[in-house]
Amino acid sequence: SSRTRRSASATELDPSEASYAGSLALALRRVRDEEGAVAEAERAIALDPTEHSARLALAQHGIQTGALDDAEAHIQAFMDRPFDPGVRAIGWHHLGQVNERRGRWGDAWEAHMKGNELMLSSAVAQRQLQVPLPPFEPFLNYAEQFKVWGAKRYGDDIAPPIVLAGFPRSGTTMVEQILAAHPALATSEERPITAPVRREMVAMMRQNKHTNPDGDDMIGLNDDQVRRLRRIYRDALENAIDDTSHLDRILIDKGPLRTLDLGLFNRFFPESRIILMIREPRDVVLSGLFQHFAVNRALVRFLTPELGAGLYETVMGHYLRIRS
Repeated sequence: SSRTRRSASATELDPSEASYAGSLALALRRVRDEEGAVAEAERAIALDPTEHSARLALAQHGIQTGALDDAEAHIQAFMDRPFDPGVRAIGWHHLGQVNERRGRWGDAWEAHMKGNELMLSSAVAQRQLQVPLPPFEPFLNYAEQFKVWGAKRYGDDIAPPIVLAGFPRSGTTMVEQILAAHPALATSEERPITAPVRREMVAMMRQNKHTNPDGDDMIGLNDDQVRRLRRIYRDALENAIDDTSHLDRILIDKGPLRTLDLGLFNRFFPESRIILMIREPRDVVLSGLFQHFAVNRALVRFLTPELGAGLYETVMGHYLRIRS
């Protein structure tokens, strides 16, 4: 992965920097190189016993292999330092995983909730709770247009993507890894690919409104503008895939919350194929509570059961309305 390559390059430039080795250990775990991850983590701790990424990698390895006492010791060493709340929350979630493996369900729940409470109390989490999700409901105003747009073709040479969507913790990552093993497929590793499309689309709509104040925003986009948006999207998708051999393969845009973009794809890539992952809602919300996510306007809503259920209702409710 690109993260692994960046971390390996940094380590080569300065082998004596413990943080580089610790970051590489976590990156190697992500690509399932357990032996390499353990070696780099142990090297990092030899350089600096307080290197938290290395401790975290060894804790994860211990949880996976059943060496739970070792995992707990690394977590404790990780949490003994005066980190900010977000870093300590990671420790609590890993301690929760240790307790899950031991069958101590009450202790596991308490540890995960302590991690979530720490994150929820942070200033960044409180700010993100005030940020609305990307605009998607306006697409519901175009129900009559969906069939028209769905049959439209734009006569360019831009290959449509496969869109892998669903909801966080619904299985999108597992399916992505399975699909990525096929030599004819390449995946995007969950990048914000639609963001530049939205920015350009808004600019086009403003321009169209200036020349035709009574025109409709989405319907008013002409074919040349749509082709331009298709090219922006395709370029962003290709740039998100670091392996240059991907150009002759089918590209997969994976994002659990791409579900909110289904109306966007219907407008600009009606020929794209959609894979939608659906999992039991209670399992999805519960699983989300037990994860340490990077805090953003969507995933911050996994910090309490009520927020998680509300996010599920918003996202999957939108899917049901779009589908119908």
